[in-house]
Amino acid sequence: MSVSLPNDVQYIIIIFLNSDDHETKYILYKYLFVNRFWCRCIIPILWRRPRVDARVIRTYLSCLNYDELKCLIPFRINIPANKLPLFEYGKFLEIINLSDINRSVKSWLSKEGYKIETSAWYRVIEPRDHLMNSVKTAIWQMLMRKCRRIISIDLKSELGEGDIPDICSRSAIYYLKSFNFNVLSGEFKEQVYKNSIELIRRLPSLSTGLKRILWNSSLYPDLLVDLIQKQNGLESFNISQMSFRSNLTVLSSLRDTQSTTLTSFFASHVHFNDTSIQIIGGFHNLKTLSLSYCAGLEPRHCEIINGASFRLNNIILRHNSWYFKVDLAIFAKAGHDLRTITIYDNFSSEIIREVHKHCPNIKKMILYVESSMYIPSFCNWISCLQNLHTLIIIDAIACPRISELAKKLPKSLQHLKYHGNLASIDVFSKFFECCMVPLNTISIYPISLNYVFSQYISVISEFAIRVKSLKRLFLSRRAIPKQWQSQELEIKKGLENQGVDLRMLFSIYDD
Repeated sequence: MSVSLPNDVQYIIIIFLNSDDHETKYILYKYLFVNRFWCRCIIPILWRRPRVDARVIRTYLSCLNYDELKCLIPFRINIPANKLPLFEYGKFLEIINLSDINRSVKSWLSKEGYKIETSAWYRVIEPRDHLMNSVKTAIWQMLMRKCRRIISIDLKSELGEGDIPDICSRSAIYYLKSFNFNVLSGEFKEQVYKNSIELIRRLPSLSTGLKRILWNSSLYPDLLVDLIQKQNGLESFNISQMSFRSNLTVLSSLRDTQSTTLTSFFASHVHFNDTSIQIIGGFHNLKTLSLSYCAGLEPRHCEIINGASFRLNNIILRHNSWYFKVDLAIFAKAGHDLRTITIYDNFSSEIIREVHKHCPNIKKMILYVESSMYIPSFCNWISCLQNLHTLIIIDAIACPRISELAKKLPKSLQHLKYHGNLASIDVFSKFFECCMVPLNTISIYPISLNYVFSQYISVISEFAIRVKSLKRLFLSRRAIPKQWQSQELEIKKGLENQGVDLRMLFSIYDD
């Protein structure tokens, strides 16, 4: 006799499923059709963070009210009449990415047979494509009217996409946790994007609970300072392209209002000096420090770094313009607390020796391979990392010496993610031939699709047979063929018989 759980228990089980995992979303979609109760529980989960595309745009258009539809009447948009949506899909949305919406509206219009003027699409001043602007305005109005819990806004302005509508709802963004302002000063014209600027100006009074700010622009540092000062507990801050004088002003506002709550600091193309590095050193609870293409630090600043109050467990260093002793001081400061490191292969053997001496407890490494020059140094280092659990290799050049690295992988390694150029099957095959580590998980995410899928899955199958430890194989959705060939199906069946669970990667950041 079957026993049915009470509805409230079923609801609790469903909402605790990880909806950000794409495989879980796929399973949830199939469960929509079990019964009405499950459908009512699952729809809000699937639609709070949908992968916005042309189909989602069409669904959103079906949710428009009469006032929102009026601006579309002159264009005779093909929206089914007298067909109400089963749910108010727009009210569930939690993340707004303006670039995704713009791109998806254009895709939907193209699929519906509407002609989009390419010249207007790339026009910055006074875009002439009134059809696209009208559709975007109608969708934005609907979202501002319906949404009750937007937690992230990505205000990325790409060339010629136009401004956001002059509509902003406090109820929609009151719970905002993440804000991304990502524009290039040469592309951002104040007279064209006045509504976006007004949104930033009003944001401090609309939302005071931001946890993350990403400001990739040299524009409006005064608005950024006002936004920082009004937040109750900022945890992550990302600054890029900021001028020297503005940089000090912004960092000072962080020190004065967020020094005890900030745990992650990211800087790109920023020039530091004595004052700015002292400010960063005063972020007491900082755990993650990322510096890319930065300049200004000198060996005399090492003493300031040594006296900093933070204890780092995640460091990202990328092509900074300063003497290597500065990098060594940062690693020495982290010491035994360092668990995750992202580096580029322009590190000398001297730096590697010092880093290993100070930071022996690294568990996760993200390694960008840009040449073969430093591979031997990295091999010796990685072989000594007896706590290393996850290694992510990003190899865009199909480095022929990457197999030397495979020979030196420590026995502690469980997860290997290979994100690279798979144009050469010989490089890929040689790597896994030389790898003798009993890996538990392998993730393959190609940079390009210029390869034969069956060859690469065959290499993994041979590796799985040899090590007898592989449990999960993640493959990029872009790489998996829509129609598996007989040879590929046979390899897939062989992997499954060995106990390997094949899963799908939707982006390099998955799994």
